[in-house]
Amino acid sequence: MERSSINTLDFDSFPNDVKTKILCGVPVKTLCVLKCVSKALNTQIKSPVFTKFYDKLHFNRTSGDGMKPIALLAVSNLSLNTLDIDHKIPASVLPIRRSVKDTSDLRLIGSANGLVCLCRLPYSFTLVNPTTQEFRVVPYPGSFQVSRQPPFRLYAFGYDREQDDFIIFSAAAHHYGSWLSVIKFYSAKAESWEDIPAAVKVPAHAFSSEFSVYVNGVAHWLGWTGFIDPYKGDLLVRKIMGFNFASKEFELLMLDENMDEGEVTGLAELGGCICALVEYYDQSLDIWVMEDYGVVESWRKTFSIKLRASPSAFISPICYADNEILFQIDYEFVFYDPEANTTSELMSGIWTIKKKKGSWLDIVRYEKSIVSP
Repeated sequence: MERSSINTLDFDSFPNDVKTKILCGVPVKTLCVLKCVSKALNTQIKSPVFTKFYDKLHFNRTSGDGMKPIALLAVSNLSLNTLDIDHKIPASVLPIRRSVKDTSDLRLIGSANGLVCLCRLPYSFTLVNPTTQEFRVVPYPGSFQVSRQPPFRLYAFGYDREQDDFIIFSAAAHHYGSWLSVIKFYSAKAESWEDIPAAVKVPAHAFSSEFSVYVNGVAHWLGWTGFIDPYKGDLLVRKIMGFNFASKEFELLMLDENMDEGEVTGLAELGGCICALVEYYDQSLDIWVMEDYGVVESWRKTFSIKLRASPSAFISPICYADNEILFQIDYEFVFYDPEANTTSELMSGIWTIKKKKGSWLDIVRYEKSIVSP
């Protein structure tokens, strides 16, 4: 019997709605292969309309209790893995295609709209889609050095919804003060870097981390404002500095006046809200959530937790899962139930990364999508 087939020319002549229905039934791996078959197929699959339709059909489904699957990307100097977590059960631990030959100094910059930005420090960036395992190596941004002293660097990754564009932000500060000496933006749509020619004054002096927390189209860093008095000591106050990817302007988020600012140790994102972490010497942790973005009065102390960890342990919430919170505590993953005040370990015996001197582990939650990097 003669086998019938449809060639690409026949398929290209189909109405768009018919092509969309056919392609929506194709698995992700096959869809990635089809991008290389013809320009028309590549354009169809990469179009924002098809991407949103496919993502909604395949990735935005919820279980019976209304929970969406949790997808995490874990980056360390030893490995690069994706993790699919269905509530408390890890569905898979999958190595993604290496986008860089060496992971010894690879760090995770952030996640936005299905893409993740990695950086082999200091300035070798790669955009990765963990779902399709596609990646794009970003061109070298050029020199950030304007003095002999090594700069303090800031990194961020975000999405400009108005322009439908992914943006990498990288900046350098070469001296103590409220100025960034060099600022560069990478546009994924333009495939090029843009420099800010002059130093920019920002609403903070120094920062607790190079890496930002991305919420509501804004990258956030925990920083300080004020000055150092040689007689009275430090008069620095902790503030949250934000960079808006749409306006390309810096913002300042105020902390709640009832928050113990001296103990604010970090920022996180939970449920689409910016969170401030307040740690105490008894190893207790308060999580403050800004429920209405930009409104100071909307800060709420949502959780007070006492986790079993060493005083020097890195503790940060990753995401909500059911009625619990998934925490990273150094190299361990722990679910915390606020109502029962209990914890349970995730992936015991499965996670193979071992803590070594000079090692690290970066974790980010990402949205599953077929968007192309």
